[in-house]
Amino acid sequence: MPTALGQQAVGVDAGAAIGETVAIEFGEFDDPGDRVAQALAQEESISLAEAAQRLKIMHDANRLAARLERDDPENFAGIQFERAGGQFRIVSLAKTTPARTSANSFNGRAVAAGIPTQIIDTVARVSVADEQRLAALLVVQLRQLDPDADFSIDRVTGLTTIYTENSAVNAALVSQGLNLPGAITIERGKSIVLTVNVVAGSSWIGRDGNTNDCTVGFKVVDQTTNIKGMTTAGHCDNNTPAEFNPYADRAYGASGGRPLTYVAEWITGGLDVQWHTVATADTSLAYFWDGTQSLPVRNYSSGVPNPNSYLCFYGKYGGYKCGYTGTQRYDATYGGYFQRILSSGRGPLSTPGDSGGPVVQGDTAWGWIHGYESSSGDLIFMNIQSLISGTNLRIVGCGC
Repeated sequence: MPTALGQQAVGVDAGAAIGETVAIEFGEFDDPGDRVAQALAQEESISLAEAAQRLKIMHDANRLAARLERDDPENFAGIQFERAGGQFRIVSLAKTTPARTSANSFNGRAVAAGIPTQIIDTVARVSVADEQRLAALLVVQLRQLDPDADFSIDRVTGLTTIYTENSAVNAALVSQGLNLPGAITIERGKSIVLTVNVVAGSSWIGRDGNTNDCTVGFKVVDQTTNIKGMTTAGHCDNNTPAEFNPYADRAYGASGGRPLTYVAEWITGGLDVQWHTVATADTSLAYFWDGTQSLPVRNYSSGVPNPNSYLCFYGKYGGYKCGYTGTQRYDATYGGYFQRILSSGRGPLSTPGDSGGPVVQGDTAWGWIHGYESSSGDLIFMNIQSLISGTNLRIVGCGC
């Protein structure tokens, strides 16, 4: 059922410009069956009502942060959620601490919206625009030193983490005189493991003798042709037998399942997705499978999840799990940023066969499972914004 705060929640008037007063609207958010709220309540030992309230705040604050990334990228550095001593609060990040009443600040807009939680100001070393410039520079330099090296950037401290097996990369970057905002650290043994399940055979899906085992994600529509289809990860095989369909079959590998026909895939520029056509008789709404039922998708994320956002995901074999987001990671193989959900000691969050599965928060679509980070076990996923920026595909029924 829809979560309710009893207070005004953050929404953004898409037509407002920098410096203008932002019209506040109620952001639509639904958590069918309180599935995510129940997981959060159990993890944090809080009431279901408190968990639902936190999710609503996260949802609306993420929407507002995405708008401010576009409005003020040179100063705005994002927000993050903290759980300190049992108290939930928002930390607003900027290179110069903004006035709480400034129209061009997270604080000013959140306060005007009556966001019901504590907001803390923190000065960050790296703004949104700084990170974009630094990432472009690192891509060029690392391509020469180690083409397989990935990296992540901490906006608060400026720490740049390079994921490489080449121990000489650090010294080489320093010798080139790069003007980095903070320290460089090298992480070895933390590659991204893609979670396609490779077995004998010649079909796209099916652990019982097929080539590539993956999970279906969301229903999409091609804006140019109005053709609808289903998605999975781009690195999965392209062969297409009858496959699980959250609108009908309710089970993987069911005989007589609706055939899916491969259309296209994208595996560069931060994209790892492919899509297949489905019967046009399918419903006009997008659904995702959570392991027990099909649930509707009515919203989509408009940017990068802020640190410590609570998201859930489903994989065919790993099942339905939830966790807090961490810093994004640049994947050199796929040429773009991917997001992470922290394992927090639970081991790999993605299992072979889970690739392409949906990442959600309630009825809000966030992305598709890409794989997991070796050593840490963190889930790595592609976000919806990458699909919107790089293809003509949109999530069906939610204006994505």
